[in-house]
Amino acid sequence: MGALRLVQEGRLHLDQNVNDVLTSWKLPENSFTAKTPVTLRHLLSHTAVINVHGFDGYGPGDFIPTLAQVLDGKKPATSYPIVVNQPVGEARYSGGGYTVMQQMMIDVTGTSFATLLRKEVLEPIGMCRSTFEQQLDSKQLAGVAWPPR
Repeated sequence: MGALRLVQEGRLHLDQNVNDVLTSWKLPENSFTAKTPVTLRHLLSHTAVINVHGFDGYGPGDFIPTLAQVLDGKKPATSYPIVVNQPVGEARYSGGGYTVMQQMMIDVTGTSFATLLRKEVLEPIGMCRSTFEQQLDSKQLAGVAWPPR
């Protein structure tokens, strides 16, 4: 929803090469991206065919990687580097593709992902107690909803 709000505002375009937008990191180019550049439309529809399906997550006390470390597959990230490894346009779920989209949104706005999503998504729909912040402080943790054990 946040990416589509930026499309609506003219700050992102569905059919523009993601590497034309990304400034702090680039999706590695290869024979697949040379033939068909990856676009936001591909990322949103899971047709960018990016290799990382999903992420295992991190437990209490674990070092949390930066977004750049996740994209590059560098420690403490626990996933592979993000790459396109099949012809663009084929359907395959990719959490890695959404991670690329996250970086695009940060690069185009110059705003942290949590701040951007709070402004563009959460506040407009009245979710004032929700957040995309990572590493919640003790006050924030006190208000977290936890699943039953």
